[in-house]
Amino acid sequence: MWAATSYGAPSWPARMGSCGLPCLTISRPDDPAAADASLLRPPATGAGISRFPALLASPQSLGYITAVETLPPMSHPGPGKVPLPTETRNAGMQNGHRLRINEFRRRYRLRSPAWSPSPSEKRRLSEVDGLRALCNAPACMVLLGTPPYSRTDQGKNRYLWVIDANGIPYIHEFPVQAICNNLPKHTNLTGGGKAYLGGELWFVSRTRLYVSGGSGRYPPINGDQLDCAVRVFRDFDYDVISLGWDEGTGRARRYREENT
Repeated sequence: MWAATSYGAPSWPARMGSCGLPCLTISRPDDPAAADASLLRPPATGAGISRFPALLASPQSLGYITAVETLPPMSHPGPGKVPLPTETRNAGMQNGHRLRINEFRRRYRLRSPAWSPSPSEKRRLSEVDGLRALCNAPACMVLLGTPPYSRTDQGKNRYLWVIDANGIPYIHEFPVQAICNNLPKHTNLTGGGKAYLGGELWFVSRTRLYVSGGSGRYPPINGDQLDCAVRVFRDFDYDVISLGWDEGTGRARRYREENT
C-alpha cells in the first residue's frame, strides 16, 4: 500500500480496480469547502490515467489521498456476466439475497419524476461533474462516510443514486459548478428523464454500503421495491445494509436505526 506522504508515483496500469480506474482511498477535511473537488472526479473522456500520478506529487493533495490500493488488474463487464467463485461471496449474500438488474427491470416500470424539475435540476451531469456508474466491488475513488442516525443528523459523504434503463449512476452530494454550485438532485442523474427509483448511499468501506430509498423525485413505490433494489446492489458484490421501510408512514427511512 502506498502512503500519501510518499511522492513516488506507483505504476498506475498495474493498480486498477473493477471500474478500470486507479483505486484511491480518499478522505476529506471536516470543512467540505476546503476539499479539492477535482480529486473526487475520474478523468475526462480521453484524458487517460496519466494525470493521477500528478495528484500524488502535488503537496496540496496531502490530507485528501490517504492511500493507493495496490490491486492487480481486474476486468468486470458487469454483474451476471462473470460470476465470482463461490468462496468470494459474502455470507448472507447467496442466490436468494441477490437480484440481477435485468430481473429488477422486468418486475418494475420506469417512472417520470414525482414533480417537474427546474432547468438546473434536469440538467444531466456527466463524469466531468463527478457522475459515476456503479461497478463491481471494490469501489474506486469514493469518499468513505456514515449514514445519519437521526432526523437532524446529516451523516457524512452522502451519495445519490438511481436505477435507470442504463444502470446505476451515482454522484457525491457536493456543490457542482455545472449547476451553479448547487447540490445535485436525483434528476441530475437522469436529465429529468425516467428511472425506476432513487435513493441515497454511504460507502462505509469500499465493499460495504448503507442504502436508503430517500428520493423525493423517484421514491420507492413500496418496501418490496426497495428490498429488490438492495438485492441488486448486492449483485455487484457489495455487503449492503438497508435503512429500511417505515410501514407507519409508507415511506423509506432516511436515517439509521440504532440496531442496524
